[in-house]
Amino acid sequence: MDIVYIINSVGLVPIAVILQALSCGLIKGNIAHMFEDKLDSIYEIVFGMSKMDIKGFRRLRTIS
Repeated sequence: MDIVYIINSVGLVPIAVILQALSCGLIKGNIAHMFEDKLDSIYEIVFGMSKMDIKGFRRLRTIS
């Protein structure tokens, strides 16, 4: 789970934000929020986590 979280946080989200900035407004919406939603889906499907499990995991990541 940590590896998936790290890949998303360090790799995918920064690249998406940079691409959104370079597109001069052609890409609408909050890219980081879209990635978080997809990450939640991955956690649900692959790891069998519920919404509450995912929220708890995020809190633990923030605390540590």
